[in-house]
Amino acid sequence: MLAVACGRVWAQPAPPAKPGPEEAAKPQPQEQLLTVTIKEVTGTAQRLVPGEKPSWVPLKAGDKLGEQTVIRTGLRSRVVLAFADSSELTIARATKMGIAEFRKEGPVTKTRLGLKYGSLRASVEKARGPNDFTVSTPVATLAVTGSGGQIGHCGDIGSNVQCSFGGFSFASGSRSLNLTGGQSTNSRLLMPILLTQLQSVPQLGDVFNGLTPSETTSLLNFGGGLGGVGFLPGAPVAIRPPLLPIGGLICPNGKDGQYDGLPLPPPE
Repeated sequence: MLAVACGRVWAQPAPPAKPGPEEAAKPQPQEQLLTVTIKEVTGTAQRLVPGEKPSWVPLKAGDKLGEQTVIRTGLRSRVVLAFADSSELTIARATKMGIAEFRKEGPVTKTRLGLKYGSLRASVEKARGPNDFTVSTPVATLAVTGSGGQIGHCGDIGSNVQCSFGGFSFASGSRSLNLTGGQSTNSRLLMPILLTQLQSVPQLGDVFNGLTPSETTSLLNFGGGLGGVGFLPGAPVAIRPPLLPIGGLICPNGKDGQYDGLPLPPPE
């Protein structure tokens, strides 16, 4: 008689493979912190010095900046930043922005900028090597690679971006839109042709992004009336700072006669 025992055989998970000597010896990409140089300063511009009592100090040409630097510019002001990878950034008037990261990760130059309000114009040199360059606003993120253009943000009308050359990838929430030279869009990711048509006619503007698609179409077809904030007839795509009310200014952290702590220029 031949007895055969039957039963279940449970497969045990194989232990994780240990890295071979070649993989263990492979060098990991090293991070190298990079610096940004102030190339040009026009008007009033300051950077925030952190500490127990943070303070603002004036910027001047030749200053070296690192990560976690916050910059603000006054009216009639401009700052040009020169990055170590030959990229260049122009900070327009009445702008607050920050350098979150600027470092080398292996062959890739990683740049992370934040724009609280105002306008930036970037030019990224693709020929200098691979780069990962993004600008984030409170509502959208712009990825720049071997291209140039302008991005702006204002609390009442959102973000707006214009690609001058190369290509941009503009993301807002879960949606994204790719732009090429000469195209533009906003934080609602309107198609470039629609945005161009909307800006070609006088209109009151949808400052709170509350128009339905049918209302937007009606505004495009029958738009008219007075120009609204940021939507003046024939205005360029780039966002500008809010208009200044007579007798003072209402803005983040601002006081009468100041723009976010910076004195207003005398009236012309």
